Amino acid sequence: MKWEQLTCNILTGVVCCLLPFSFSGEGLFTYPLHIAVYAALFACVLIRIVYLKKGSSLLVTKSDILVCFYVLYGCIRAYFSREALPLSLFAQWTTLIAVYGVSRNTNHTLLPLFLWVSCMLQSIIGLGQFIGIVGSNHPLFHVTGSFWNPSQLGGFIACFFPLFAGELMTGKHSRWFWLGLVPPACVLVLSDSRAAWLACGVSVLYVLPLKFEGKLKIGIVTFLLVTAGIGLYFYKPLSAMGRLYIWWISKDMVLEHPLWGSGIHTFSGKYMLYQARYFHIHPDSDFAGVATLVNTPYNEFIHVFTEQGGVGLVLFVLLLGSYFFIHGRKQDKKYKGVILAFILFACFSYPGENIALLFGLVVCMGAVRGETWFRVRLSSFLGFVVAIVLAGGIYMNMKIMQEYYSLSLMAKRSLETVDISRYKNEPEALQYLSRVNRSLSIADRVLIQKWISNQIPAPETYCKLGNLYERLKEYDKAEQCYQVAADMIPNQIRANYFLFKLYETTGRALDAYQMAIFISRQNVKIENTFTLSVKGEIKRFLENQDN
Repeated sequence: MKWEQLTCNILTGVVCCLLPFSFSGEGLFTYPLHIAVYAALFACVLIRIVYLKKGSSLLVTKSDILVCFYVLYGCIRAYFSREALPLSLFAQWTTLIAVYGVSRNTNHTLLPLFLWVSCMLQSIIGLGQFIGIVGSNHPLFHVTGSFWNPSQLGGFIACFFPLFAGELMTGKHSRWFWLGLVPPACVLVLSDSRAAWLACGVSVLYVLPLKFEGKLKIGIVTFLLVTAGIGLYFYKPLSAMGRLYIWWISKDMVLEHPLWGSGIHTFSGKYMLYQARYFHIHPDSDFAGVATLVNTPYNEFIHVFTEQGGVGLVLFVLLLGSYFFIHGRKQDKKYKGVILAFILFACFSYPGENIALLFGLVVCMGAVRGETWFRVRLSSFLGFVVAIVLAGGIYMNMKIMQEYYSLSLMAKRSLETVDISRYKNEPEALQYLSRVNRSLSIADRVLIQKWISNQIPAPETYCKLGNLYERLKEYDKAEQCYQVAADMIPNQIRANYFLFKLYETTGRALDAYQMAIFISRQNVKIENTFTLSVKGEIKRFLENQDN
């Protein structure tokens, strides 16, 4: 391997190891790492440009063309979006586009090693969390790695596990190397992610050098897939039912914008309103008992369908499927195993929100060498143009980092002289400001909470907005907020309790009594000290009314 390709391998590999740690701590302060990622990619491009050989060509495959079409379609949809996209989304997607360009026509000999190191680091953290010597990033789950959720840890390991297995089976390695798969396998089990188990199992079968091919192989894999799917459904039936109701309600979003979708990055800002409308129309629905706060459909294909419409879904499916219908090298099969694991995991989870997983996936997609459709002759001028584009991306990302980092300084002083409207499309920034700055006026806090509710419609955000309206004595607006919050998740008691207290405050005795009756009969999904105290207060209220 030439030294410039070795350098690119090392830079890309180090990024793969570091990106999972971007989820630790406050989300606002992970952007310096993203800048470092972009700088590493920029260094890779400069190295390739400096040592560009005369007459070199870029080999373009059908998958490359589909990538270009999908990115172009996404840019068009983003451009015509009614709402400005969060700056953080720009940072992530420009990084992924850049890494795909860097990964094409590069020898990735060291890629499996670095991805294994990355998974081993996560495995060590996960095992430490299981033993109790390392803290978890989630209050309800012990094993999360450096991620915020065990599902993302399981998906990260599951997607790259077939790459390690394929490398060990096709390479000339000692049997002792197989011990390196034990820690990731243990943490994969501890993640308790059914989607990750299914994705890992099927993709490992795919990369196995099986002697039978064709219809027999397809039949065996299909049988195992169906059997495992049924078994995993009954492993957590309530969770499976929850996903089914999310998919069922998501169809309303699809039917409203079937061709072009509702817009990039709009699912989390619109779904809960559709759910509230559904339960308002169907209060006795069987889904009411398993309803919860939803920011993702737990299926990336439905996610793409709702946001990008049928056109985006077709391009997305063609893009991922193209890697399995192109002829390439035998060693490409292990990289295709990663893509297959992602596809399966994406059917039941949300890998699209895991930038570390996406980064590794895109590198593996770039590593696949398909049939060359045509060649693009490279030149110093073309390399210079690419370098200028990447430099512009770095500058934009640095502006993003500066914008977010300045919040920590702004929180120490009054925001009276600051235009907070520039953060209206940045939910992380808005929530941070609402938490740490107490010098805001009630009017500014209402404005911020309205923006948060538009970006993240949830019972909690609407209840907070209703509380603020109550302080301003705008009781009609407060009631509307509480009612929407109550409809979003029928098995939660908080919003109904706020309605009960509002009716008491405004002297609406009959409405207060009817709401008290409703709360006393309400089936609550999770009992805690708050729900028990509310039930006790409601019981005393009804007893006093009867007397």
